[in-house]
Amino acid sequence: MRTTPTAVLETLLWLATLKLYTEEAAMRTSLRLHSLGVWKKQGRTTKHIRILTEAFNRIPLLRMGCDRMGTKLIYEKTYRMIIQMDEPTSISMPMVPKQIVVQEPASTPNN
Repeated sequence: MRTTPTAVLETLLWLATLKLYTEEAAMRTSLRLHSLGVWKKQGRTTKHIRILTEAFNRIPLLRMGCDRMGTKLIYEKTYRMIIQMDEPTSISMPMVPKQIVVQEPASTPNN
């Protein structure tokens, strides 16, 4: 397959062209930076700014604000998990959880 054109292989394997892949990555990056509030549209016009502007024009919902919640790990509390299992219908079937319940500890005024 040395003589097969790259475009044909990309089509057969359902691969995006390098140009489309890099533009998609640039758009995702610029949208992420914009939603985090670190995107600055100052200075000279670059391809990233044009891609972001084009995305906003095509999909107006992208201009809406994004919710972002930081990760907070709590190690001081203990949680109780109750997993109720269904009985397998045959020997070859694995057991499947019927219900999973996570119970938080009772909160105290100091927490």
